[in-house]
Amino acid sequence: MLLYLNDLHLQSPHNINILSYLTEISFYKGLYKQSIDWAEKIFKYDKRNEIAHLTMGSLFYQYRNCKQADYHYSIALDRQLSDPRKLSMKLSQLAHECNDFILSYDHVLNATDIESLQSSYQTELMIKAIESLNYNYTTKLNYNLQKLIIYNNVSKSFQLPEYASWLSLFLDIPAEIRYIAHQNYANQVQIDSMRWANEFFGFTKFVYNQLKDKRIYNRKIKIGYATPDFGKNAIHDQLTPIIIFHDKNSFELHFFHLNRGYLNSEQIQHIKQFGTYHELYSLNDYEAATYINNIEIDILINLKGQSYNNRMAIFAFKPAPLQIGLLIYPHSSVSNFIQYVIADKIIVNKDNRKMIKEKIIFMPDSYFEIQHKYQIREVLWSNSQRPSRQSLGLPKDKFIFAVFSQLFQIDNLSLNTWFEIKNQVPDSILLFNYYSKESQQAIIEKANFYNVSLQEVYFITQIQDDVKTNVNRLHVADLALDTINLNARMVNADCLWSGLPVLTYQGLDWGNRVGASFYYGLGFKDELIAHSIQEYIDKAVELATGYAGSYDDLKSLQDSYLAFKRNGSFQLKQLRQRLESDRDEESLFDSEKWTKNYEKGIKEAWRLYIKYRKVEDIDVSYLP
Repeated sequence: MLLYLNDLHLQSPHNINILSYLTEISFYKGLYKQSIDWAEKIFKYDKRNEIAHLTMGSLFYQYRNCKQADYHYSIALDRQLSDPRKLSMKLSQLAHECNDFILSYDHVLNATDIESLQSSYQTELMIKAIESLNYNYTTKLNYNLQKLIIYNNVSKSFQLPEYASWLSLFLDIPAEIRYIAHQNYANQVQIDSMRWANEFFGFTKFVYNQLKDKRIYNRKIKIGYATPDFGKNAIHDQLTPIIIFHDKNSFELHFFHLNRGYLNSEQIQHIKQFGTYHELYSLNDYEAATYINNIEIDILINLKGQSYNNRMAIFAFKPAPLQIGLLIYPHSSVSNFIQYVIADKIIVNKDNRKMIKEKIIFMPDSYFEIQHKYQIREVLWSNSQRPSRQSLGLPKDKFIFAVFSQLFQIDNLSLNTWFEIKNQVPDSILLFNYYSKESQQAIIEKANFYNVSLQEVYFITQIQDDVKTNVNRLHVADLALDTINLNARMVNADCLWSGLPVLTYQGLDWGNRVGASFYYGLGFKDELIAHSIQEYIDKAVELATGYAGSYDDLKSLQDSYLAFKRNGSFQLKQLRQRLESDRDEESLFDSEKWTKNYEKGIKEAWRLYIKYRKVEDIDVSYLP
């Protein structure tokens, strides 16, 4: 074919069509040098030739010269796509595939048509921007997301992209818009699921045959825990103490695994000791819901909310009479099919109650629990037996402000605030978890902006699959700084159990009231809770540099290591001593007590439902 085209070219050397064929075929045969030569001949006669530019773009793309590829693709696609917004979207995707994320962000910001905003690619890119701490782009992508949520609320002719509501938790979005996103996503899931099941299976609603059983008041309550994440450490660490301490005489436990992606045979074998394990990941949502309904589950517990890889549609079919949200997701489901959520009086108060659609089972202390008390006893050892600063390559005589939050929780306001604090505390350093080169570079750039020496910014790498060691070494820091927009959850629990005080910010949303809830569960007041950014800064500085204490003050601590070798104010040392002495007794880490209160709440919810068909707020502290 090439020989034939070469002959034709010799006869008609200026024929653009022949040159185009030669350019394309040479490229697909891997003759890249020849392909470039043919393309350059075309450019002598037609500088905007579509085939030549597509071929050149593909060649540069092959060698990851993304900017040159982008130049040629933009000329070629401009002739194919009349809408410049769609052109921007396509160019962004090509740059993303070429691993030039900055270029992909630049293009996607111009892809403002609704079709582009709806795409899963927008969601994927936003996740990437959040995880790389690229605040220039998250701010602009945040605007696009808000625009889409508002547009969706006005016109139901198109759908929100999957996970839009989940993403709204990590961005500076007004609570009302975040609520709308969750409400519309829940409604969207329910409408689509019901329409599909009705069309293909004639489904209308499930019947709860167990409610006809005359023994219903005297038999065990069948409770099912459903999540795609069985096998993930976070779920295992939180669920394990609950299922261990569940009253097996009152409850029959079932575990529904909804996603093949997270399989940990050791953890799964462990939960099988306490109940019946069901693998539902090969079933579609309707089939999974039917399975749950057929075994007559009374109370179905949602452990995922609207987060990534959720299977919310299973709950949308209402396979169980009562469905309850538990622990993991820091927002109301705003759905018509989750009747209750477990919370406490710090998480939900009179000011934000309207943002929680479900009825609430109010726990007497914190709504949160974790198994550290039973699994990580090493934190109770003496300091000489625990990891030291020296062993971790950290300076001995500096005040260490630690940030151990997950990347997606670190918002720009938090990062700016931490560096402002750092600049007000001489002889201090900021210690971060190392997650990726992109996020590390973003933190370094922020340090440069605040004129903070790179020798005052440290990174520590977590040890994979070694939770005990990771938690046990957190105590080397002096004060942990919590994220502002979305408080850390598991990380804060890790820090507090390790004996490391956490300065937290209490806002109006569930997501930034979690740290305050933890202190509620520890019996603390407001010593480590800030209610404004300025108070957050002032408290951090005061805890680090305030009154150091007299010799007699320090002796009164009755811990010479804490008194004379720890850094910070006398107040901080007092708070640390109280945390270290009380953590093993207080309710935040007392899963046995927590589970008894939790059982009281769900038993009362079940009693109200089977006797009166009522769903209403329940305050566990008033139950016998």
